[in-house]
Amino acid sequence: QELKFDVNNQELLSEIIRYVFETAVKQSQWCDIYADLCKDLTQKFAPQPRKDGEENPNQKTVHASFRRALLNRCQTEFETPPVIEVSPSADPQERLEAEKKMKARQLGNIKFIGELFK
Repeated sequence: QELKFDVNNQELLSEIIRYVFETAVKQSQWCDIYADLCKDLTQKFAPQPRKDGEENPNQKTVHASFRRALLNRCQTEFETPPVIEVSPSADPQERLEAEKKMKARQLGNIKFIGELFK
């Protein structure tokens, strides 16, 4: 199905990237589908020649920004040391659950990166 919308500002682009990334990382079993969506979006934002033969400079910027911003987001997540968000007085079960979520997020990010470069 063809995507029909126009993204011409950086704030909207950042929000799209944030949403797709967060969802892909949380639902790692669907990473391949989210990676395909990102590839489609990258193509959608690819510069299209205007009728006079010139490229639209705004489109070129959005295209480069989408791919670069998505990869930067993945890299930042990968390089940032994970933080387990549990209070010091939490019982061991809560701490274990928080560690599982953290590891699942890291694995989701790695799987998503792998799918993006397939």
